[in-house]
Formats: sequence, C-alpha cells, structure tokens
Amino acid sequence: WRPATELDFYADRTAITADMLDVVGCNYQGWRLEKDEIRFPDRLFAITESFPMDAAWIKKMMDTHPRLIGEFVWTGWDYFGETGLGRVEYGKEGTIWGLIGYPNHHANCGDYDICSFKKPQWYYRHAAYHKNEVYILTSDPAKFGEKYAISAWGLYDCDRVWSYPGMEGRKTTVYLCSVADEVELWQDGVSLGRFTPNEKGIVTFETEYRPGVLTAAAYVNGEETFRDVLETPGTPAELSVKTEVYGETVFCEIAVLDEKGNPCTGYEEEVTVSAVSAEVIGTGSGRIDDRHIYTASACNAYRGRLLAVLRRSDAPAEITVTTEKFAVTVKENG
Repeated sequence: WRPATELDFYADRTAITADMLDVVGCNYQGWRLEKDEIRFPDRLFAITESFPMDAAWIKKMMDTHPRLIGEFVWTGWDYFGETGLGRVEYGKEGTIWGLIGYPNHHANCGDYDICSFKKPQWYYRHAAYHKNEVYILTSDPAKFGEKYAISAWGLYDCDRVWSYPGMEGRKTTVYLCSVADEVELWQDGVSLGRFTPNEKGIVTFETEYRPGVLTAAAYVNGEETFRDVLETPGTPAELSVKTEVYGETVFCEIAVLDEKGNPCTGYEEEVTVSAVSAEVIGTGSGRIDDRHIYTASACNAYRGRLLAVLRRSDAPAEITVTTEKFAVTVKENG
C-alpha cells in the first residue's frame, strides 16, 4: 500500500540482494513493477514465474515498461506431479488452489502436454504475443451453464475442438483469443459479431453447437490481418505417422485424420506400435487421467493422436502403427 516514493517491507528486505544482480526476478509479482521501477531506477526486471492467464497483461507490461525484459511462465511444458495444479473444478466459482489425486497424474498447466502437443494455453499465449492473430477454442455443450472455478495455473475449460456428437442444438461457449483491435466470429458463414477483446485478450460467444465450420478473423487498424478455422472432422480416413530422430531416440507422432486432413478429435481407440531395428520404449496421449502403462507399446489415442518413443539400433528403424481399421509402416524420418 505504500507509495512508490517509500520502500515497503518486501522492497526493503530484498534490496541488499537484488542490488547485486543484473536482473531481478519476481515470481507472480508483476503488480510490483510500476512502483519498484521508480524506487529502483537502475534495476532491470523479469517475471520469473507467471500464471498462464496473465500472458496478455504481462506482454502489455513489457510493451509499455522497457525495463521489464521478459517472463518465464509456469510452465511451458507439462510434467508429472503437482497433479491437477492447472485444473478447473465444477460446482464452485472463483480461484482454486491445491492438487488432486489419481488417476490424474499431470500438473495440467503447460502450454504443451507431456507428449509435445499444443494445449489451449499455447494458443492463448501465442495470440498474446502476436497482435495480428486470433485463435478459436470451444467448450463442451454438455457443461454449458455450469459454474466452475479455475486454478491460478489454469485456463478456461475449453479446447481446440468442434466435434461434440449428440450435443447438436445445445448451447456452448466459443472463446476467441487475441489482442488485436477487434475480432469477428462466423459460424457456417454467418457472422456472430465483431468485438474488442477484453483486458485478458478474450472474446466469448454463446451459440448452438452443430457440426460445421467456425471461422475467426483479427482486425488491426480496421484491416483484416489473420484468419483461424476450426472444422468438425469427418469419419477417420487416414493414419498419419511422422517421425523425428535424435541419436538413438525416435519420436513418432501419430494422428488419425479425416478425408480433408483434419484431426479426428473424438477418436480414442487403441493404437499399437511395433518396429524393426528399434524398440518401443514408451507411448502416451497427453491425457491427464490415462491409466495406461507408459512403457507399453499400445495406447488409446486422445483427441485423435498420441506419441510413441523408440530406441533405434544401428540400422534404420521401420515402424508399424496399427489400429482396428488402419495399418501404416514408415521408415524413420519418413
């Protein structure tokens, strides 16, 4: 509460250490910046831990305060442990704290999940750092209207999905993530409105779910600068298998796609991986409550995708991926 011309308790007790540093890091204390940069005119600052939903605010602070040189979010990549740190909890409102138990086993607060797939947090942060862009996230119509609380390390209960079988005609919420001047949303070619994002870089729309296409546009200085499209996938038509090799390790990204190449986000069937000249050492889908054994060679897909990790021998690996309907064999780096 003290004015910037006085040292508060924290500033006074940390000054002797902070003055020895090239850059002073603050965890979750970006709110201190405006006063501390007056108190300490020679100090550079960094946000060394920040909450996911502070991204737009901190980016704006960096743009307007040159001595704030950057942030480290908690966290870029998801991890085992601190289970449910970034969760939402239905039946409550406000901010929640604490952890939850098995079968959940991820922190669920990363921009990427443990399998390297982009989570909603990634789209939100990317939009905050790219003013010209906009990204679509949606929520499950089955939960529309229910109140829920968000962890300080969480995000809205939404995902990069526009496929909710059996929910046709039910209301749902669509989130547009952007810090552009304005954003607009179309559902099957019909505009649902053009609005200015709030201080967190979010515009929400309520609409009825039906299979089709959502399209969003960003506008800066009145000109359209970017479009994002989210389409309901068709029936599974293709098994995509992409590999990357790092020394002895082969990462194998597997996705079930429709005839247009869209990920089949509702596909959750078992996928089996085998190989010649390589050993399958792990599989996973990024699902936070998946009960499968990570060292197994089979795993159920989640959102239509999964990751397999293999240890190769001296010869090039040949990898076969099998589902009930598909079977694909690829060479490493294929």
